[in-house]
Amino acid sequence: MKSTISKIAGVAALALSGQTFAIDSDCDVFGNTTLYHVATMNSWEQSFPYTRTNINTSVVGPISPWMSNTWNAVNSWHIFTDMPAGQYAWAGESELQLGDIGGVWEGVGYDSCVDTHVVQLTSVGVNTTAGVIGYINKNLAMPSIQFSASVSPSNTALSDLTFHWYLELRYNTDGSNHYHRIPSSGTVNITGSNTWQPNWNGLLAGGNDLKVYVSASAPGSSTGTISKSGFAIHGENPTTAEVQSYAGSTPWFLHKLIMKESTYRQFLGGIGMPLVNLGGPAYGLMQINTSPTEAEKWNWQQNIVGGKSRLNGMNAEAVNFHNNQISQWTTYLLSNPPVAVPWPITYGSITYNHNPTGGQKPLSDGNWIKMYNGAPRHWLTWQDDGGPGASYWLVDDSANYVYGVSTAL
Repeated sequence: MKSTISKIAGVAALALSGQTFAIDSDCDVFGNTTLYHVATMNSWEQSFPYTRTNINTSVVGPISPWMSNTWNAVNSWHIFTDMPAGQYAWAGESELQLGDIGGVWEGVGYDSCVDTHVVQLTSVGVNTTAGVIGYINKNLAMPSIQFSASVSPSNTALSDLTFHWYLELRYNTDGSNHYHRIPSSGTVNITGSNTWQPNWNGLLAGGNDLKVYVSASAPGSSTGTISKSGFAIHGENPTTAEVQSYAGSTPWFLHKLIMKESTYRQFLGGIGMPLVNLGGPAYGLMQINTSPTEAEKWNWQQNIVGGKSRLNGMNAEAVNFHNNQISQWTTYLLSNPPVAVPWPITYGSITYNHNPTGGQKPLSDGNWIKMYNGAPRHWLTWQDDGGPGASYWLVDDSANYVYGVSTAL
């Protein structure tokens, strides 16, 4: 039995006794995570025992499933679901054999099918092992938050995947929006692992609105970027002893002032957002209300440094103001009858006096304390309103601030 082999449109064909026939082998992808291969035969090819067809296919990719030979089937299907993301190549051969009842068979040709398809990632999710809230600890370290991603299909090999991460951190505590991005641009790309622990690159800041973004890619496949919010970074308060040790003991009322201002808290609660008095607004341990920096809001040590700097900068003004009041009073006495003085002034265990002795404090310290509170009037002022009977010393402890600092524990 003579035959000739020719190729028609890439398909092996056998011309025999004026008839042409072929095996139709298709390689295809169905959906995003299912691969299938099908080979079909026409009626002439199915006329065993005079002809028979062997369909032999295989697949190579992230996994190589077992494939089988199929003889004389109208449709030969190979279906694989939930395939790992990646690129797959089908290789198929169809062997035609001709013979007769006597059992003499002749192999006459092959039809080849080679095709490549990509199984796509369908989704990516985010979670974190740190829970909703991480915190800046009292040693001024940002939290070690570890985010992880999940992908679909779930059996995707991590070695084939690259995850692309970044996060955004926002907070608004006084009507002003603050924004940070990690990394500052682009993404952190991690291949072979679905976890990411951000490198904060020197940032020390928190907020109630942390959003993480991630996408994933595999050879020939990728997902869009998804985000997950609901995370926060708060701050942990130092202990009273730690605050006092770092702050030092000068001026003498420093610890009392911190107690009065914040009860030794940089953050609300044991772990929380920065302590803020929106009337100022004023922040943290020393309730800084003159252009507080971001560091003074989130770094308790910087809050003390900044608060002490502002406080110490007021000392000379307080002394000069008090000396000026004494000078006016002294000049008044040169030509007027004596005026009763209010000192010594005692608040709790603290006594302020014009000429302090023992543990007494100078009157100028009362003015210094009140100046830190930002009150419009000084604590002790000379009122010269026009001669005898109209001039006097005024003690104005508005909001009882000097009293509150003096008596604070």
